[in-house]
Amino acid sequence: MAIIVLAGGQSRRMGQDKALLPLAGRPMLAWVVRRLGAAGLPVLVVTRPGREQELQEHILLWLEADRPQTAVPAGGVGVAVRVVADRFSGRGPLGGIHAGLEAAGDGFHLVAACDQPLLTGQLARFLLERAWQSQRAGQGIVDAVVVRSGGRVEVLPAVLHHRCAQTAERLLARTVRPSLRDLLGALRQVCVEAWELEPMGKPELLLWNVNRPEDVAVALRHLGDTRPGHS
Repeated sequence: MAIIVLAGGQSRRMGQDKALLPLAGRPMLAWVVRRLGAAGLPVLVVTRPGREQELQEHILLWLEADRPQTAVPAGGVGVAVRVVADRFSGRGPLGGIHAGLEAAGDGFHLVAACDQPLLTGQLARFLLERAWQSQRAGQGIVDAVVVRSGGRVEVLPAVLHHRCAQTAERLLARTVRPSLRDLLGALRQVCVEAWELEPMGKPELLLWNVNRPEDVAVALRHLGDTRPGHS
């Protein structure tokens, strides 16, 4: 299992690179990597080609800067992070999902966006465990686990099996910019209702996206004084 974080978008509504958007002294991507990394799983960050080394170096510096304030095993930053590039560059988040799943290998993986700083490692583990439980419960082959809120499926975060990379590649081959809903519509899904997340926090906050400048204040207010390693 792995955590896949999509960080290759153009952030048109924000007007700047959301991955590097500063939140309480850290780029938003650093918060997402650290908080989801608290699940104890390797993290794959997917970005556009040519940016891998720069982003890898930045991430390691951010995590090392957090070391004195967080419980980290001696000799490391506590989160195993690797940066990979889209093969279908400029084709939207589906290209990033394809690259992440291909790099992650067989099994179920949690996919999230770099603009979801209130996600937690606890939530990642919960969704991944639901995927394995559903598979073992005789429900047939499960491709994806998604969250449903108010009758609407949230596209991210989602748990996707490695085999979904093949479906993503087929969509990318025949459509200029397929959406995540196009992918989910082609998969065998298990839905988790938003109310099931309540023991971990308010679902609407756990799933919060920073899309516009006015959303930053919400993220800051609810991150509060928590450390990037908070799970």
